[in-house]
Amino acid sequence: MIDVANPAAPADLGLFPTNTGGSPSHMVQAVAAADACVYVSDNGNVAALDVSNPAAPHASGAFPDVQHDVVDLEVSDGLVYAASLTQGVQLIDFGPGCGFAPPRIDLDLGSPVSTVPPGGTVPVQVSLHNTAAAGQTFSFTLKLTLPTGVVLLLVNGATLTFPPGFGITPTIQLALPTAAPRGVYTLAGTIQQAGITTDAASLTYTILQ
Repeated sequence: MIDVANPAAPADLGLFPTNTGGSPSHMVQAVAAADACVYVSDNGNVAALDVSNPAAPHASGAFPDVQHDVVDLEVSDGLVYAASLTQGVQLIDFGPGCGFAPPRIDLDLGSPVSTVPPGGTVPVQVSLHNTAAAGQTFSFTLKLTLPTGVVLLLVNGATLTFPPGFGITPTIQLALPTAAPRGVYTLAGTIQQAGITTDAASLTYTILQ
């Protein structure tokens, strides 16, 4: 934090380190500020810093499920807008103060494999859980981006309703044709409620040459 009240003599007020395993913990990609809160995006994470005391800034919240290529952050009307090069704009409700309200529908994607031979199969675990105390209706989209840039919609905006605390964790099997292009594939899922993306997750795997 730098005080530029006197542009001829800027003063260093405080520092929040980004390489000590705290939050954020990677290279800073974008910064936005609102009142005494500073929001910082790094590699798949948006951290909230409380700078009410500029000499001692501290992390007060984190939202871990943003895309890894966020290039800009904006804050307006209680929402953080995270702009990604490849996935569009994600809206995050960070709640009162500098903390974050967790997503009401939590999405995670996981796979035990990261490389696969031509003609192989990639098992993908899709975890969807309603963390709210009330029922939630949401839209779920799952798409696969090929090394060629072609995007395949595997689930196109399916509308689901989960009761409070309900969750599912199915495993899907992605069967890969022998002639599938070699290279890195990206599987990305998004949750939308009332037209706003409230959570997202992705993973990559590589078809070997």
